[in-house]
Amino acid sequence: ITAAVCGTCDCHDYIYLNEPSAHKTHKFRINDDKTLTELNANWLTGTQNAHSIGMDGNGFVYVGEIGSYSDPSLNNIRKVTCDGELVEDELFLGLSPILTNMVVYDNYIATPDGKLYDICTETLVGQVNFGFTNYYRWDISKGEDGKIYQPITVLGTLHIFEIPKDPTPYINNVTLTPILSVPGLLSGSLKQFNGFDRDEFGNFYVVLSTASAPTLQTTVVKLSPTGTVLATSSDNIDDATGYYGTWGLRYSAMSGQVYLSSVFD
Repeated sequence: ITAAVCGTCDCHDYIYLNEPSAHKTHKFRINDDKTLTELNANWLTGTQNAHSIGMDGNGFVYVGEIGSYSDPSLNNIRKVTCDGELVEDELFLGLSPILTNMVVYDNYIATPDGKLYDICTETLVGQVNFGFTNYYRWDISKGEDGKIYQPITVLGTLHIFEIPKDPTPYINNVTLTPILSVPGLLSGSLKQFNGFDRDEFGNFYVVLSTASAPTLQTTVVKLSPTGTVLATSSDNIDDATGYYGTWGLRYSAMSGQVYLSSVFD
C-alpha cells in the first residue's frame, strides 16, 4: 500500500493498493471529506503476487511482484503510468526478492533489506547494514519530510533508521545507527510489525500484530519523535469491520489521516 500525489495532480492524494490473490492493483482517490473512491476496479491486472508499490517524481508507479520467496530469478517489477498503462513489465527481473515494500526517489529504488537499485541501469548499487544479524523487517517509508525511514525489530525492540539518499553509503556497505530505539514495543502476543509511516510532525505510526495468519490481531501505535507512545488502537476481532489483520499503513498529510489495508476485515 502506498499513498502518493499522482503525476497528473488535481490536488488529491491517491492510495495504491495491491491485492495479490486477485492479481491486481487498485487505485483510490482520497476525497476532500477524507473518504476513498476507487477510480478503476481494474486499474492494473495480471500481476503475480504483487506486494510492493512505489512512485517516482514523474508519476510512474512501480509494482514489485514476488514470483518466488526462494528463487529471486522469478521476482519482477512492473513500471506503469499513474493511469495504469504498462510501460515496462520486467524491470530488475531476478535481481532481488522485493518482498514487501519499496521507496522510489530520483533514479533509485530502496528496499527494506537495505538495498538500493539504479532504475536507469537496472543494476544493484549496493547495500547498507543495520548492525544486527537477526532482525525482522517489513516496511520502508518516505516520510512527510521527504526522508526515508526503515524500521526493524530485534527481540521486541523497534529500531528506526534514517536511510541515506546518497548512493555512496550503499556502495561502501556502511553500517547505519538507529535514530530511535523503542524497547518493549513488541510484547505478549504482538510479535511483528506490518506497517510503518511518519507524519509531517515527526510522529511515527506502527502496525503491530500477532505472529501470523490466520490470527492477526492488530494494534496501531503512534509514537512521538522521541519514541513516547502517544496513542494506541486495537482491533482483535475478525468480524468484517474495522482493521483486524492489517498488512500495510500509510499516512496522508493532505487529509491528516492514517489509512490501513487489511487482509481480513
